Amino acid sequence: MKTSNLLDKLNAERFREERKRQKLSQLALAVAAKHDERHVRRIESGQWHLVSEAAVLDIAKALGKPIEFFFKSELKVLTRDEHRALQAEATQIAQAICAAGEAALNKAAFALRNPHRFPPAQTDPSKVNPSDKSKLADIVCGEAIAEVLSAVARNRNHVLSDGYYWIPEEREAAWIPGLSNGAIKLRTLIADEADDTPAFATGLGGTVLLACHKAGVGWIAAMVADFARRRLYYRVFGASTVAVQLDEPNPHHSLLPNLDLQIAELHGRPFHVSPSTTETLADASVNLYLGKANRVLDTARIGEHLLTKNRAAIHSHGGSLGPVLVADGSIDAAVEFVKGFKRIDLIPGLFIAHGAGAKVFLLTEDFELSEFDFGPDSQLAEIVKAADKSERVESIRQRFVVAATTELAEEIAERLRKHIH
Repeated sequence: MKTSNLLDKLNAERFREERKRQKLSQLALAVAAKHDERHVRRIESGQWHLVSEAAVLDIAKALGKPIEFFFKSELKVLTRDEHRALQAEATQIAQAICAAGEAALNKAAFALRNPHRFPPAQTDPSKVNPSDKSKLADIVCGEAIAEVLSAVARNRNHVLSDGYYWIPEEREAAWIPGLSNGAIKLRTLIADEADDTPAFATGLGGTVLLACHKAGVGWIAAMVADFARRRLYYRVFGASTVAVQLDEPNPHHSLLPNLDLQIAELHGRPFHVSPSTTETLADASVNLYLGKANRVLDTARIGEHLLTKNRAAIHSHGGSLGPVLVADGSIDAAVEFVKGFKRIDLIPGLFIAHGAGAKVFLLTEDFELSEFDFGPDSQLAEIVKAADKSERVESIRQRFVVAATTELAEEIAERLRKHIH
């Protein structure tokens, strides 16, 4: 069977399974809403420990499953103690990746302002052209992240001292042992240390992306740091997205996380984020990625179906920045329908957008919407398995729609389907 046919078959099977899961979720939400409207948001954000026991029992009954099966399998509900323990673990990881993100932004800012005075510490200065700011940004961001995470992994009080898989965008995947013997390998960190380095070089964009996956659970923490606006967004499993407007970089700031705190301590001012309430494409601003020449023609050809005669505006941000801008209400939707994005560029933004209340969907070959599942990631497991053998597996690209409202997402998908006919 040809590779393309096999992928189509796998995607179709995943779509059917996702549709089945989506129907169960919708039924659960409908039952929960009869008890308390607030339960809907709690379920959507994974905060099952806040849902009343009476509502959980009625949901299990509606699904026709024993309560034990419902808790452990059908909707991956955790007990309250399990939830608290996982949230505490995810918070520690968020502290680490947020500290790494801020350190990367600061080091990049210093380096790009004074490239001739800032040779990367772990690179032969003679091999780095100071005028190549894109390469410089990539190197110094990677060094800053490595410095913070290495310090964290040597701290016995931090969960990452148990070790973790490290899967960066541009470098080889590896197991980082921390202080453990590597017998139990549960956590994986994915990273793009400097996504869109040309934008870093000009100061007009660029992001630092980090996310953590736990085996058997799914995605539990993510961070996106926006270089141009000096904003950092993060989310912990079972909680809402947090955003911080960072202060100007200060070389005297300590950037190692304080493990005594229950939040990520950053140098800046937290602010509330939430998507817009836009429901129609005529009133929406939309992000379509046009950053690479080979995408432009296909994006323009299909994307014309998203243009209207009203105030629709088109932006062009790559990676996770589009979904994050939906999360904070700067734009109304982010859509990728050409090649799709790799999970390293995609997961942090989707996880954060979801935590802010945005609607997150995968987009099938036929431009149908399929709700994104942040649970155990089987494709990531294949990447990790290959890393253990010093092999490399190319990440599957995924197309998506992130929108402020379900109505807007559905209209976008409907307009894209016109391309088929």
